[in-house]
Amino acid sequence: MRFQVLLSREELEEVPRRYRWLLKLFLKFPNPSLPQFILNKLPWLEGVFWGILVPVFLVSYFFFSIWLLVALTLFMSFPFNVLLWLSLPMIVLVLFLRIEIERTILFWRSLRSKHKDRDIAKVTKEFFLLLEKQQKRKREKLSS
Repeated sequence: MRFQVLLSREELEEVPRRYRWLLKLFLKFPNPSLPQFILNKLPWLEGVFWGILVPVFLVSYFFFSIWLLVALTLFMSFPFNVLLWLSLPMIVLVLFLRIEIERTILFWRSLRSKHKDRDIAKVTKEFFLLLEKQQKRKREKLSS
């Protein structure tokens, strides 16, 4: 479902044939993000998630993985302990690739789109009118 939103049929045809299946595969993975109802109330929380929580998780996993490899070596034989040890980094890698592919597609689309000439004075005027409307609405809510 999300795949059709990111790439149209024409854009997919421009991708080399040998990479199409890989692109389709990665775009079928879910995009890790916070739920939308949380982001509507606290939009800055996504920056905290990606800027603080994810790096802290990855650094702490590095130290945990050293302990995990030693523990798995004591209880399991060679191929299984390494496979279990590498499972979480592979999941993180796949999710990272999913995010990067989506961002690359959006960036590529923005480069290929037609540039719109805008009148800066008109846009700023519209922006300030919108701000005034929002402030009036807030005042009406507070007064009622």
